[in-house]
Amino acid sequence: MNRNTTHSPTTVATTRIASLLAAVAMAIWGAGCSAPANPARDCLTQPLPPAPGALIVLVGVHANTPAPALPAPAAPILQATLAAGNPVKVVAVDGTPSTLPISATMTVARSTCDTFDTDLAVATNAVIDTITAATADSDGDNLFAAMDMAGRTIAAGGWSNATILVIDSGLAERPNSPINFAQPGMTSLNDDQITAAADFATTNQPLDLKGVTVAFHGLAATAAPQPSLSPAEAQVIAKLWVEIAKNAGADSVTAVPTPRTGPGPQTRYITTVIPPADVSTFEPPTPGNPTRAKFGEEDIHFAFDSATITDPGAATAKLAQLTAWLADDPTHRVQLRGRTDSSGTPGHNEDLAGRRATSVKALILTADPRISPSQISTFADGESFKGALPDTRPDGSLDPIPAAMNRHVLAMATTD
Repeated sequence: MNRNTTHSPTTVATTRIASLLAAVAMAIWGAGCSAPANPARDCLTQPLPPAPGALIVLVGVHANTPAPALPAPAAPILQATLAAGNPVKVVAVDGTPSTLPISATMTVARSTCDTFDTDLAVATNAVIDTITAATADSDGDNLFAAMDMAGRTIAAGGWSNATILVIDSGLAERPNSPINFAQPGMTSLNDDQITAAADFATTNQPLDLKGVTVAFHGLAATAAPQPSLSPAEAQVIAKLWVEIAKNAGADSVTAVPTPRTGPGPQTRYITTVIPPADVSTFEPPTPGNPTRAKFGEEDIHFAFDSATITDPGAATAKLAQLTAWLADDPTHRVQLRGRTDSSGTPGHNEDLAGRRATSVKALILTADPRISPSQISTFADGESFKGALPDTRPDGSLDPIPAAMNRHVLAMATTD
């Protein structure tokens, strides 16, 4: 299926002029230069970076992310690759990633600086036009599959010192992908959970990027209807993809903080909206509108299979806003609901959840004597609660990522 759209001559001309001025960023040729020994050095007033052996551009074309475009910081590496005569491929990232045809010739002649400059501009614009005209032909975002395709293409071509340039939000959400941000809580993983998620992904669906350089641009950049992500959520997404690439053997991995804004692509294909992360920052409720705050293992850490809080000082600091709100008015009320993963028996988990909620209550009462015990009620949800994530693998073992998300104390605050 053809993923490329047709632009008017005016649009194409404007795109090419803009790309030459902004993206290509070079002034150009040395007049009268003949048969340059090193055109990239001898014909350009601004030097190019070292050329990779091949360049594969993975560009998000799905909904919920800004429309495809080459970020200006990525233009020099594209030019360097073309100037060296090395392969360049463009892959459209949607639910079923595929390689796009690049319409214009990619040959850059080296007989004179004039021909080198002209051919390099034409080749550069051909790639830029391919990127900006790319469209989706399936629902969703499967960046992991696109990275796997790039790795396999590099291996099949026998290309050494290759670079993968990723221009995507990173919000992969296909059910068949080992990274699925549509699962609740994925954008609020802590560092240990990020490591476990990356290990799980590259173990269950091996990814081979040995000897490859990977540069991510625009991770966590969103467009309507996807809500914007917080800086903390953006950091989780960047850390996870960087760790995945490292696990796959990449020589060098960077997440370039390239701002990508603007509307999303025009497409009839849908991409799952990623829900905002649960927060552990307490927000005071208003009459008739209770608030919820989820305190996970990174906020209140319990000893294994125990209701003992391992670091009461750190937990007290996390609960400070809730504690102050309760102390401010005796009509303020909060429910503390203890929740667990599915390991152990349901009865044991319910008992453990109740004791953990009681431990949190005791910590709050100790922190401020103005709070009455009647302001805090505790409940034992155990492993069975609305929104619990499936945390058991087909072989019966515990899946550490959803299991960790299930282990928390939920605070539901109300005013009378």
